[in-house]
Amino acid sequence: MGYIAPVNNYQYQQYAERVTMKDYDPYQLTPVYRVQPYRRSNRDFEDQLERQMNRTDQTDEVTIKKELPLYHSAPIPPHLIPKYTGKGQHFNESI
Repeated sequence: MGYIAPVNNYQYQQYAERVTMKDYDPYQLTPVYRVQPYRRSNRDFEDQLERQMNRTDQTDEVTIKKELPLYHSAPIPPHLIPKYTGKGQHFNESI
């Protein structure tokens, strides 16, 4: 006589379901459909947008030209160059 281990009915039922489900595909793929091109029938709307963009670009250029420059570069006086760079201090100009 052998010993029969007590097995919970739910465990056996889940095992039976796993074994019998051989048709299950965990990597199920969905088909990819062709994309239809989107065509606008109203070309006037696009022309209007292009004109509006060109107009704003032109006004931006005009406002940039009217504005003051961001920085002003002035030439450095020659007598200050040796003071800051340390070069040319030991030369005599009378030679």
